[in-house]
Amino acid sequence: MSLTLAQANALADSVFAEATRLGLSVSCSVVDLASAELATQRMDSAPAFTAGIARSKASSAAAMLRDTEEIAVLKDRVPEVIDLVAGQVGFAFTTLKGGIVIRVGGALVGAIGVSGASSDEDVQLARHAVAAVLT
Repeated sequence: MSLTLAQANALADSVFAEATRLGLSVSCSVVDLASAELATQRMDSAPAFTAGIARSKASSAAAMLRDTEEIAVLKDRVPEVIDLVAGQVGFAFTTLKGGIVIRVGGALVGAIGVSGASSDEDVQLARHAVAAVLT
């Protein structure tokens, strides 16, 4: 299975609805397993740079097949591996929290990245959207 544009947009809509409820302004990006962008959107009140950070979070999670929070742990243990990966992927690789892989029926299908709130809130928004839209 692969993510569709409709699912990517529904994920972003869910992120934005929850962010609005919490009084937050964020951007959201959804990518497939090849880190190819399906949708990147920014709330009107979110800073422009947050869209690029959200895209980096989603792409990094997809490239490593794990949440960016887990990649940060790997970076602490073996920083050279992350340096090598970052030099090969062709996008701004990051270990900032807020990028999570998306599983449907146990299969990895892509990743979502959220940026603009605190790192923990970014993760919360991403997880909320995946649970609301894809489960």
